[in-house]
Amino acid sequence: MLPREEVELYRRDGYLPGRRLLSPAEAERFRNDCLRTCAKPIELGDQNPYSLKRHASNRVKPYLLFPWAAKLVRYPRILDLVEDVIGPDILVLHTTAWLKPPDSENYVPWHQDATYFGLAPFEHVTAWVALTPSRARAAASASSPASTTKASWRTSTTITIR
Repeated sequence: MLPREEVELYRRDGYLPGRRLLSPAEAERFRNDCLRTCAKPIELGDQNPYSLKRHASNRVKPYLLFPWAAKLVRYPRILDLVEDVIGPDILVLHTTAWLKPPDSENYVPWHQDATYFGLAPFEHVTAWVALTPSRARAAASASSPASTTKASWRTSTTITIR
């Protein structure tokens, strides 16, 4: 259970600092299943799991297609944290498996998730789950405090975090 201070931090800033919820063995199993089902080698016979061609249709809402992803969105330690901040009435609306190999130039631009979900009011929780080691120098994720309390940004500027 989250301490009251962390729940207040979430309500004020709109996010919580990262924490380890999966064991290394669990993360490896989920990662291997993700690579097996959401990516394929570029060339026939290429067995390098990091030379990937994306399958967009398999990466969006994979919990509807694959048992590993259904298990991940129901993972008790993740749901316990979500419940601590929004209560027990939880619905999974969307997931995306982002494939970013080590030292890749790939990135997800700065954005507000609510812009893409079509929810009003913007009341939702996004749980970013890293299945590989996440380091600050790789800019695995970043948040702007209180940006979730504002309406969708109206700007044509893209801020890229790498």
